[in-house]
Amino acid sequence: MRVLLTGASSFTGAAIARALATAGAEVTAVCRGRPELYEPARRARIEAVAEVAAVVFDRPFGSSGFLQLVRGALPFDVLCLHHAEVGDFRRADFDPIDAARADTMALDAVLGALARRGLRRLVHTGTVFEAGEGDGDRPLAAIGRYGLAKTLTSTIVRHTAAEIGVSAIKVTIPSPFGAGQGGGFVDYLVRSWCTGVTPVLDHPDRMRDFVPVELLAEHYAGLAMGRGVAPASGRSNPSGHVETVAAFAERLARGMRPRLGLPCSIEASSPPKRSVEPQRRFNTEPLAGLFDRGLEEARFDRLAHAARSLVADAVAQTKAA
Repeated sequence: MRVLLTGASSFTGAAIARALATAGAEVTAVCRGRPELYEPARRARIEAVAEVAAVVFDRPFGSSGFLQLVRGALPFDVLCLHHAEVGDFRRADFDPIDAARADTMALDAVLGALARRGLRRLVHTGTVFEAGEGDGDRPLAAIGRYGLAKTLTSTIVRHTAAEIGVSAIKVTIPSPFGAGQGGGFVDYLVRSWCTGVTPVLDHPDRMRDFVPVELLAEHYAGLAMGRGVAPASGRSNPSGHVETVAAFAERLARGMRPRLGLPCSIEASSPPKRSVEPQRRFNTEPLAGLFDRGLEEARFDRLAHAARSLVADAVAQTKAA
């Protein structure tokens, strides 16, 4: 089965590429930029993806180069739309309409060209921060400008796929974590511990959904490959550890303490910082293997290995200075 994947330079995208290849897919990963323009973490992920997939650079979604690819290459069975215009989405001037426009540029032409050549299904990635997704505090409004951008994007994708007659499955992602994330909450915790700093939790009582990236990617790949039962609703809401930020941080600390030989302390902000985000937002379909002890131990091992690499890099930089 031939799969065309966008967004493979992201943390979750690289994991999805590996899971697809492991499941037996022939993967073509399309990147919007040129390799020399990527920052080191993304470049490293792309190099890892290139070991399991054919990587095509400088093909922004919907561009003439992208359309040339889908019209001229061998036909694809599955399209996985995982890319997103993110940038600094917390900026006050982040424009959700511009982001949605970039994410869906020439979508009708792309899907039409692929459908004429035998496309079987479309899998597109959503976020639990979209309006109407997951569960938690009501109303389930879009969270932030990024959540609004993804809400618009998902609506356009669903509408366009229905018009063209392409079978579509949406996979809604909560908060993924794993080794090599390069940013995000887990990276903040691990970097703090490895540099002798006690991380401060700004919103310790906020409830979120923390999903292991390898389980998420395996689930995503299974849907793309047509294995198992596709959700009748056309939407899949894979869920991980649904718990407070403080509880998840302590879960991680328990796994890291014996592996790093560090106290891995945590401090809660008092009082918690004010926020407009809802207190609770999470997915509703727990993933198989979430509480498998062997898988969890292996997950902690990978995180600890990545953390020790951080320490080694920090020591090397200090000596060089």
